[in-house]
Amino acid sequence: MAWKLYEVVAPDGLSRHAGLKGRGERRVFLESWAYVTDGERGYFGRSGGVECPEALAHEVLEKGVELAVAIDKFADASGIRDAQGAWGVLSSNLITRQEAFRVAVIAAFAPFYNAKLYCAESAAS
Repeated sequence: MAWKLYEVVAPDGLSRHAGLKGRGERRVFLESWAYVTDGERGYFGRSGGVECPEALAHEVLEKGVELAVAIDKFADASGIRDAQGAWGVLSSNLITRQEAFRVAVIAAFAPFYNAKLYCAESAAS
């Protein structure tokens, strides 16, 4: 069986949560997404999410700056995308971009490595 794996990225690099809190301020989260397919079936998986500081979210969402450029400026560093990623910066290196993507990939594969449970779910419908 041949697998295809895709990293799913929103055009602005950030996933948004539409929830409101308190006075209705915006909440923006960084998430890693993956999609896997065996050519017939495909499933998405997602990492956890870390809330983005408003200044970073503003650069990306309002000013249209690419996340890789914005996080370098935000952290006063360069090459973050190819190192720990925005995940590393925002979590003080407790979670790297690679680790977040690993979780997303495992989650996307769940229906394949746990097929009995997922087949039982569709049979119960």
